[in-house]
Amino acid sequence: MTQTVFDYSAAATDFYRELDSNEPDVFERRLTIDAVFAFNDYDPVPGRDAIAAFVGDWKANFASLTHEIIRVTADPVQCAVGVELTVAYQFPDGRVEKIKGCSFLDFAGDRISGYRVYVDTSRLA
Repeated sequence: MTQTVFDYSAAATDFYRELDSNEPDVFERRLTIDAVFAFNDYDPVPGRDAIAAFVGDWKANFASLTHEIIRVTADPVQCAVGVELTVAYQFPDGRVEKIKGCSFLDFAGDRISGYRVYVDTSRLA
């Protein structure tokens, strides 16, 4: 009998690819229903639907928002992934700000149950 090992790095990379492609059901497919999202110093956002609304509202401020993954560090024992990334924020006037940051994803099975993002957004103001 062959046992399949879950690939946390691939799951994190796929999540960001789908997020950047604005796939409408990315949160429904990738997050647990009771997932919790934390972004910088905002209050944590509990629940998959509330996370989708929060992220959608944030992304609506920009013409586009994409993530370049620099490094993924997976810990299968902790069912967690750390992602070093550069976020490109394109404004409606065409200006682009690239900001380094990181995120941490906690998994429950093959879905994300905790999603934390830390990016210094001070240059976006």
